[in-house]
Amino acid sequence: MPQGSILGLVLFICYINDLPEDVNTKVKLFTGDTKLYTKVSYEEGGQNLQDDIKNLDRWARKWQLSFNSSKCKVMHIGHNNPHRTYKMIQDGTSVELEKAEREKDISVNVDNELKFDSHISNTGRPTGS
Repeated sequence: MPQGSILGLVLFICYINDLPEDVNTKVKLFTGDTKLYTKVSYEEGGQNLQDDIKNLDRWARKWQLSFNSSKCKVMHIGHNNPHRTYKMIQDGTSVELEKAEREKDISVNVDNELKFDSHISNTGRPTGS
């Protein structure tokens, strides 16, 4: 199936439709993107997220898909966030996920303070009134 075809997207969505059943934290799926998110204000919450990263890896191996660890990032949001380190398995090796202060998500730049200053400056429009 050629990438970018309408039928390819529909088939891909059907293929990954069961992924949210394998994780306990919240998950969002949009075309080729998967996002896990949860409130991590205590050690157990961070471990739950790490466990779900492992669950995603298990799911991916079961369905012969893979996540590209170089494209997987962690964004710590909030002042009380413990800034844990998260790891995933890539080619049989444990890889620490990169921490991002800002990320482009569906053409919108978002930062770890949930401000849109970088998005506004990249659109070429003046900030202010």
